[in-house]
Amino acid sequence: MAKDIKLISGDSMKLTVTVTESDGSIVDLTNATAIKFGFSGVLKELGTGITVIDAIGGVFEVELLPADTEATSGNYPYECKLTDSTGRVSTVLNGLMIIKKSVI
Repeated sequence: MAKDIKLISGDSMKLTVTVTESDGSIVDLTNATAIKFGFSGVLKELGTGITVIDAIGGVFEVELLPADTEATSGNYPYECKLTDSTGRVSTVLNGLMIIKKSVI
């Protein structure tokens, strides 16, 4: 799924993601072995910035902290990848991280 994310540098953000198959069915995250989210040198992983909120419902949350964006602005490609229990890796979300420079 392609989605651009917009924020102001230095802001906190919680990004909630629901993982679905191409047919729209929910992906059960119960046995996921890894979830990673990265852009411009920032990497969040399961347990360190990524939390599964509803495994059966396919929902997880990525938490961006002020330190993740306070020294940068611009447009950066990002990806979010999921590894399931069979070792299959899927890009579940990607797009541009659009960071506007804070004026204060």
